[in-house]
Amino acid sequence: QLGELVERAVRAGAVHVTPIVLHLRPGVREVFWPWLRRAHPELVARYQRLYPRSQAAAGYRRAVEERVRAQLRRAWARFGRPPAPPSWRGGGRGERPPAQGAQLGLFQGPPEAGRRPGMP
Repeated sequence: QLGELVERAVRAGAVHVTPIVLHLRPGVREVFWPWLRRAHPELVARYQRLYPRSQAAAGYRRAVEERVRAQLRRAWARFGRPPAPPSWRGGGRGERPPAQGAQLGLFQGPPEAGRRPGMP
């Protein structure tokens, strides 16, 4: 699944992929562990080994990062590496380029459209 995800990201124009594995912060772990026991009891022992603390074991994190980097190199070799976007220099005026969705015409209506009453 990682290979397909990386390939699709590259085909969509990704110039960088940052893999981040699950992080079981307080509040998340109290929901995650009961769910895992119900939905995938066969994975509980494996996840307990991978997650002795909130973060996955360092070796596992490195292995995932290395695997994604290798898949990224393969995808670039297959589909070409997209050029890095140019640096934005707003001339010191604090300007930013429009969001990509705005350039594509995906955002319609005034900025307040879709906001709930009383929300900024």
